[in-house]
Amino acid sequence: MLADKKDPGTGRRRVLALVSVLLSGAFAFVVAEVIVRLTFRYNTPDTVKANSLQYLPTIFAQHRLRPNQDVNTEAAWGDREDDGWAGSRYVINREGYRGAEIAIPKPEHTCRIVILGGSAVFGVKGSEEDNWPFLVGRYLQERGYENIEVVNGGVPGHASFDSLGRLYSQVWMFEPDIVLVYNVWNDIKFVQRIDETAPVTPLLWVVFPLDDTANPFMNYRNSFDKLLSSSQIYVKLRTRYYKWKLRPGLEGSLRENQFLNATYGKLGLRQFRLNYEMIVDTARNIDAVPALLTQATLVTPDARQEDRERIRYEYQRMDHETLARAFTDFNDVIRSVARDKKAPYLDLDEEFSGRSELFLDHVHLTQRGCMEIARRVGGFLEQVLSETNQCEFLTISSPEDGAR
Repeated sequence: MLADKKDPGTGRRRVLALVSVLLSGAFAFVVAEVIVRLTFRYNTPDTVKANSLQYLPTIFAQHRLRPNQDVNTEAAWGDREDDGWAGSRYVINREGYRGAEIAIPKPEHTCRIVILGGSAVFGVKGSEEDNWPFLVGRYLQERGYENIEVVNGGVPGHASFDSLGRLYSQVWMFEPDIVLVYNVWNDIKFVQRIDETAPVTPLLWVVFPLDDTANPFMNYRNSFDKLLSSSQIYVKLRTRYYKWKLRPGLEGSLRENQFLNATYGKLGLRQFRLNYEMIVDTARNIDAVPALLTQATLVTPDARQEDRERIRYEYQRMDHETLARAFTDFNDVIRSVARDKKAPYLDLDEEFSGRSELFLDHVHLTQRGCMEIARRVGGFLEQVLSETNQCEFLTISSPEDGAR
């Protein structure tokens, strides 16, 4: 039997069909790529990094802000989602802090107040002029205090041990006259990891310097990832994947809001107390007046359900009752240290906690919250200046009509 002869046109038709499919697919991809680029803002890990706050690792704290930044976070993301930072401008000076340049050495006859803390000091929305440390300086100037300078020493994510590390490794060079300290929320995250059972887990074992290459939104995973990121379709799918996987928020990755069973013990509170005692002593060692603030929060035992929905329990892994008790205990430590060390303190917790209109979430403030906190802190600082005779050289002019 003779073998069937193959039709020479069959192979060509198959090749043509394959080429046609590939060309159609390529054309569809190009059209889709154009649509994505016209519809969404262009972004890659490079543009996200260029338009986001950047940090550097340091052994004296978890991280520090990269100096000389001027970023508008609205340009960072292609999907225009408001994650709490969107649309805000952050100007970081050459010393690595938000706001105007800090002259070193301090100009003669300048009264410098440095406010240390985390993002509740740094501020999360708007410009520098919208946040309460800047408004404190404006308040004092409107009250007639000349040559007052308020430095926003807040760094997102920092706890009291970070404030201490920065105070003795850098901030002392600013020659502050008053060191104001405002922490609790971030400390709760870390001291709960101090395990009292054998083997005891100290703070040294649970805090690590920043790995500035770990963030996939700002860093390519490899050369292939960088090559594929020339496509905006790939970038958008990549971003969605990492948002699903990592659940990023204002304070890092969020875990699922379930099994909220974390707690804290006596060792954690003792560590927190030691941090504050050392901050007070270090401030005095550099001839500054230490002034302590309890932290105002939306987390109160009787918080309404609509307020509880704004509290990110996932960061602390605590249920509401445990977190509210933690705020009470940690703020009590601040009150106790202030009394024992005879340091001036202002109880913002007692005056402002639970007032829904003042908070964006658990501790970050609305514009109204910034204004009310600034007025209260400004009045407190007037009292501190008067009672301690710090900055005796200050010139106090008559305040403008209505300033009071």
